[in-house]
Amino acid sequence: MQRLTGKLMAVLRMPIEASRATGRACRPRRESWQLCLLLALMLTVSLTACGTKKADSERAPTRTSDEGVSRRLATNFALLRTSRDGIPLDVRRTLRVPVPGMKWSFARRVPVSLPGTYWLVPGSEDLCIVATNPGSPAVGTVCASVKQALRHGIANTSLNPISGNRIIVGVVPNGVRTVLVQSGASTTSVRARQGRFVLRDSVSSPPDLLILR
Repeated sequence: MQRLTGKLMAVLRMPIEASRATGRACRPRRESWQLCLLLALMLTVSLTACGTKKADSERAPTRTSDEGVSRRLATNFALLRTSRDGIPLDVRRTLRVPVPGMKWSFARRVPVSLPGTYWLVPGSEDLCIVATNPGSPAVGTVCASVKQALRHGIANTSLNPISGNRIIVGVVPNGVRTVLVQSGASTTSVRARQGRFVLRDSVSSPPDLLILR
């Protein structure tokens, strides 16, 4: 804008200086008409630039969510920045009573090499893992507040009373490399990869605490 104004002022000075050089007291009619046109043009450009600047300053701020996921969750959990999968309709029907604030259509599938299927589901104040197992109509759901998930992660535990095996599928915030799973007096270390971990052992109870490192 300053460059344009400078050029226009330079053009305006040319006829004025020419008039002074020839000693004329009045400008010709054509010269006065050109001067008025340039002044009007400069005023129009100035008003347009000011209006644009004002419009930019009043423009609505960028949205604070990415595809229905809060910025806080999307920033800390890499899985929530991937394309959404959603919870299948038949699984939703099995849940019957949904968790308040859960956005089932924004669920992301947790990629694990297990027979069951796991989804990470974001909410307004909570984070949930929904799990299904082949051959079973039951649907497992575990939820944690956003604060708890950021501090300890979130995990779904499946216990097999016949074999005595335990499977834990968990999701942890970005940067976590190791998860310490405490169950009673025993502590098991498992490595986290790309924001998730899987633990298979023969402990017969759910974990008491997850420690992230």
